[in-house]
Amino acid sequence: LIVNVVDASNLQRNLILTLILMEFGIPIILVLNMMDIAKGKGLSIDSSALAKELSLPVFSFSSVNKQDQKNFLTWFENQLVSYSFKSVQPKYSQPLMQSISKIESIISPLTSMPFWHACKIIEGDDDFYSELKDKIIIEDSSSLQTVQEPFIVTEIERELEIIIKLEPDSQAMFYKERYKVITDTLLKVQKQVTKDRSLTQHLDIVLTNKYLGIPIFILIVWTMFKFTFETSLPFIDYISIGLNLLAIGVSSLLSPI
Repeated sequence: LIVNVVDASNLQRNLILTLILMEFGIPIILVLNMMDIAKGKGLSIDSSALAKELSLPVFSFSSVNKQDQKNFLTWFENQLVSYSFKSVQPKYSQPLMQSISKIESIISPLTSMPFWHACKIIEGDDDFYSELKDKIIIEDSSSLQTVQEPFIVTEIERELEIIIKLEPDSQAMFYKERYKVITDTLLKVQKQVTKDRSLTQHLDIVLTNKYLGIPIFILIVWTMFKFTFETSLPFIDYISIGLNLLAIGVSSLLSPI
């Protein structure tokens, strides 16, 4: 069982790891942390809808909130007791899923994580593919296996040729597939809620306006300049007298030297 804790304020980036973990074929619990920060950014996240989209149990909370911590522990204990955990794979496009499924069925006797290893083969992981070929021969050196080995490799390479025709850069293809799943999911489960702007935000909008910003800046500088000189004008004589007295005092101290 994997407990995948993600930053709820930046789901688009963090759900990529979730999809990769789903490829492992290991049961997952998804925990959305930092919900307070997400709310501060004006994000509204429907945890139930996210659980439905990904077919995973989802819990959202803020780890700095003690009550949320207690609620999570209670929920987690209940999940362990009542929930029937099962592996769930990501829902990529139909052509890619068909190729993954075919390679998965071919290599399933040779690995405990066939879906993930099928993805790695399609992504172009040459090291893993070489290890898989060696494993085919080493596991069983009987004549039957010797006949099967070329067949298995041929079938895999046939599927890879189909994928290459669709997208020559297989790594880029997986990136696009994952990004599309996340984008489509977030459109259904996450909304940007309009927030009441603070005084500072209102000032920022006005002062950084491309038309009003420069005139307002000039006005502020001119006002400060005028205020400084007009305010200090009545005190100039007193300042001058003070400086003269200071000069006389310093001179008298230095004269014996």
